[in-house]
Amino acid sequence: MKTSDLTQNPVSDSEPIHDGDTLPIFLLKWFICSALFTLVSLHLMPIRFDLMEQFSNPLFYAEALFWFMSSLLLAVYVYESSIPGALKRIRFLWAFAPLMMIAVLVVLRAPIHGIREETLAAMDLSQGRCGPIITVTGLLAAGIFYFWARKRSVSIQPRFAAVAVALSAGSLASFIMEFICPYENVMHLIIWHFMPLVLLGSLAAVAGRKLLNS
Repeated sequence: MKTSDLTQNPVSDSEPIHDGDTLPIFLLKWFICSALFTLVSLHLMPIRFDLMEQFSNPLFYAEALFWFMSSLLLAVYVYESSIPGALKRIRFLWAFAPLMMIAVLVVLRAPIHGIREETLAAMDLSQGRCGPIITVTGLLAAGIFYFWARKRSVSIQPRFAAVAVALSAGSLASFIMEFICPYENVMHLIIWHFMPLVLLGSLAAVAGRKLLNS
């Protein structure tokens, strides 16, 4: 390709393929799909036994809100990533802000002493159902989000978009787990809630360019 061709048509190879959705319509569809996915998950899995007590715990609301906002903002990033020049409006790191806030909350709750005991307790597999549930739920939701994103566009930044799809799905799964998992152990949250997100994001980073830009 000649340099003049690139100058005259700099984004020809990254033109988005839209289905006509505006951002509000996209978000409406996202909310409906997320609500249905959450309701089905809560119907199939047992609710945490202390849920009524958690309704009086401000930390419960904060964590649930940040997980939900993480899923939402990362989904918006996927939408924005199909529009040339639109990434000025929402950056990848800004979409990560709710996850960072959750990490801060977890660190603030970390015990000064007894971290070894907490780690050993968290490694108990009887408490470890959260990890597989978040991973499987995240993969299922990511599959839905992927076909949705693939229908909408060939992403300008496919690797970052794929990571955003995976983490949006994983964050939605973690939001659901707020109503299911009764364990508040900090190491439990790190091992069984955060590590699945790392796994989902890593898999997406490897597969993203091929899947979203094929």
